[in-house]
Amino acid sequence: METNVIWRNARAAVIELDDGGYFTCADTWEIFVNDEPAGTTNTVETYVDGLTPGKRNLVRFVCGERELSVGVTTPAEPFTINVRDCGAKGDAEHDDTTNIQAAIMACPKGGRVLIPAGSYRIKSLFLKSNINIELAEGAVLLARHDRASLAYIPGTVTGN
Repeated sequence: METNVIWRNARAAVIELDDGGYFTCADTWEIFVNDEPAGTTNTVETYVDGLTPGKRNLVRFVCGERELSVGVTTPAEPFTINVRDCGAKGDAEHDDTTNIQAAIMACPKGGRVLIPAGSYRIKSLFLKSNINIELAEGAVLLARHDRASLAYIPGTVTGN
């Protein structure tokens, strides 16, 4: 059995536990990130978060006497914008669309937009490349359904 890092960013990675299975492993494994417990898994591809940006992180999988480990070197994260610092309330009443969109647009390449715990009422959000958007535990995006006020980008493709 071996481990492979399939994807990573500054704070998370997807790690493959290759035991010959397609979706699930034969056993359940305990996960440790930098020697701190981080849950369990029995899936071949496992999303692991809690990594430290700009550092080599040790991810260990333990099942009884067996142990697998993999080092995940994460890229540095130059900047974090908390949507609350942009005026988002997360109270399930206030429309937080503009505040969250401002955080997304202001975030530099390689940065992170953090949405902390709370319930954020939103309309359409327009994302951009090369940033990470993190919903903290307990963060919920509540879509508004009043279609008359939803933003959209008109189609530009013409032809048959």
